[in-house]
Amino acid sequence: MHKRLVVLLVVLALLVAGCGGSSAQPTQAPVVEPTATTVSPTNTPVPPTDTAVPPTDTPVAPTDTPVPPTDTPVPPTATSAPATEEPTEEAAEPTEEPVEPTEEPAGGVPTIPHAVVGIETQCLTCHGPNGVKPVPADHEGRTVDTCTMCHVPEAGGGAVAPGIPHAIVGMEGQCLTCHGESGVKPAPADHEGRPVDTCTTCHQPQS
Repeated sequence: MHKRLVVLLVVLALLVAGCGGSSAQPTQAPVVEPTATTVSPTNTPVPPTDTAVPPTDTPVAPTDTPVPPTDTPVPPTATSAPATEEPTEEAAEPTEEPVEPTEEPAGGVPTIPHAVVGIETQCLTCHGPNGVKPVPADHEGRTVDTCTMCHVPEAGGGAVAPGIPHAIVGMEGQCLTCHGESGVKPAPADHEGRPVDTCTTCHQPQS
């Protein structure tokens, strides 16, 4: 029994050995070394092509130069024409001669019924347009220094205005208080309307 076991072990060992010797070599191909060799980079930096272009919009010289004004003042054409109308006759020089009235009163030129001493140039005080007895309309423009050329005092020098028998200091403008229509000694009727500031033109204080 023991022998048989030994034989079986030998046979088994041979079988194992034979199987081991006839076994095929492994078919796995050898490891191939990597073929991806390092390639030098081809994207080398390309020199820039967008170089700075010189500007073409250089400043242009202005063409709208100031134009000299055309609306310069035009010299006036409507020059004043010389006067064509010349005086046909020279203006008459003023004369001191009185102008004759256009209509003489029936009784002739009236005389002056009062004294004129000291009041020779005050005729218009009573005989002006606003006086108590205005001169006629045709006397307009005649100066007072020509009145006595036509009008002369009555014979005897004319009636002398009565003097003032009292002092008038302080009451020069109060004549009508006593000599008004209702006063103690009214003035004559032909004095009506004469202002009090003309009283002393004819009437003077006696002393």
